[in-house]
Amino acid sequence: MIKQFLFRNFRNFENIRINIENLSVLIGANAAGKTNVIEGIRMLSYLAKGDSLDGIFRGGYRGIRGRLKDCMMIGRDDFSLGCVVGDDKGDYEYEIIFSVNDLGTVVIWAETIKIGDDEFRLPIDSPLFAGLSSVNYEVDSEKERARRTLHDALVNIFFLSPDVSGLRGYAAIDDNILVEDCTNLAAVLYKLYPIKEKQIMDILRNLPDNEIKELSFREGSMNDVVFFVHEKLGKHGGIEKISSELLSDGTLKSIALLAAALSSPKGSLIVTEDPDTGIHSGRLNHLIQSLVEICNERGIDLLLTTHSVQMLNSLKKEQMTGINFLYRNDETGTGCSKCIMDIQELPLLLLNGKVGDLVQNNKLEKSVKGEE
Repeated sequence: MIKQFLFRNFRNFENIRINIENLSVLIGANAAGKTNVIEGIRMLSYLAKGDSLDGIFRGGYRGIRGRLKDCMMIGRDDFSLGCVVGDDKGDYEYEIIFSVNDLGTVVIWAETIKIGDDEFRLPIDSPLFAGLSSVNYEVDSEKERARRTLHDALVNIFFLSPDVSGLRGYAAIDDNILVEDCTNLAAVLYKLYPIKEKQIMDILRNLPDNEIKELSFREGSMNDVVFFVHEKLGKHGGIEKISSELLSDGTLKSIALLAAALSSPKGSLIVTEDPDTGIHSGRLNHLIQSLVEICNERGIDLLLTTHSVQMLNSLKKEQMTGINFLYRNDETGTGCSKCIMDIQELPLLLLNGKVGDLVQNNKLEKSVKGEE
């Protein structure tokens, strides 16, 4: 499992580490660097999968803004990304270093793996491709095992960015591995529902105003499928069958988040930004805690960003270890990160409100900057 992500001279970060727990939450003001963290993680995952640097940044697609050069902190000539991954043998630290070559192009300059106090470099066949993407599953040496463990952890990161407008129609039945924009949600549910019906329904019944009794599906003529929600209309009303085309954005997004938690492979990390958008605050607590419970049971970690006071106030005490507060240093403007459990005044602050309240009234930020 991934334990940390490392960022050096990346975007607005000079040198930070983000700890990963079963539930990790990035909070902070706009432009503090939450999206920068997500983009750095995207780069690591894409490169581990074998994508090239120019492919990742061509046209600014796949959730990373700007050009490759824009990833480098202003005034620096290199930057690096990395992670720490642990298994039953120990922890392995990976770092990939990017630098400007003689032609003024940003390329991969070096890749290193640390096992305890030992460090070794990975061979780089091309300055545009990560050496970590080439793993050997036949060799059982300590170095190759570390390489495989790091590779598999980064490959098994699932980015979730539901496109609500694309969730409403048919999806090809065979396309049943959830994609980032969740446009194949109907096919994923069609596969999941017979196996996970009780678990799905126990959660969904608490989401809309009307009680959801069941889901159903209709197969199309093109080997595709669409889903329906059956809702009870009040205490004495009948059951109404509602097509996914007519469901609210919040209900669709909630179902997509649930499908991701139930379908992602064991050991994976789900990453999503602002999952609370469009979901009624009264349902948010139940949804997030249900997702965390599912992820716990299935050995999956969840990393999200949020501005929601309601969500932060709903987190349990033991979940605070995963809250990372991002902010900018007032003097240098560089991005900083601090786990809120490391804030010395936190116990005193919590006497005056919950975490969300402390963020809303800026008491958390004032306390963190006062300790610098």
